[in-house]
Amino acid sequence: MSDYVVSLLSAFVGTIGFSIFFNIKKERLLYAAVSGTVICGVYLFCVKWLKGDLFLSNLIPSVLATIYAEISARIKKAPSIIFLLPAIIVLIPGGSFYYTMSHLVSGDREQFREVGIQTMQSALGIAVGILLATAFFYQAAHMIQIIRQRKDKQKEKKA
Repeated sequence: MSDYVVSLLSAFVGTIGFSIFFNIKKERLLYAAVSGTVICGVYLFCVKWLKGDLFLSNLIPSVLATIYAEISARIKKAPSIIFLLPAIIVLIPGGSFYYTMSHLVSGDREQFREVGIQTMQSALGIAVGILLATAFFYQAAHMIQIIRQRKDKQKEKKA
């Protein structure tokens, strides 16, 4: 259990560090740190629950991070990327990518292929999760706008 606590604390501190690096305002640092920690927790849960399925273990937290970012952006009247980047930074497969390139350079084709596939599964899960959530969120916002316009037209006809 202590490994999970260390991972969550590392996510909290790391998210703050990246948020400072990205020049996120001080009043938004806590939102960023909490989102990175929660997304890390969701990722750890998914890895355990899905028994190592890297695609879904990255897709689910990236969908949640994107939804959080879009909602926070509306509430705080700020671009969603400010909330999305810190939240997904904990998902980036940096170590896996490093080992993929290391095996490529050293000529170990079998390990390169194996670790490279894992890296691609993680990266693809993140990308597809962001894409799905963003598309859904903007489609929903567009539908709400259409409904409001129709209601406004109906009110004009009645007046």
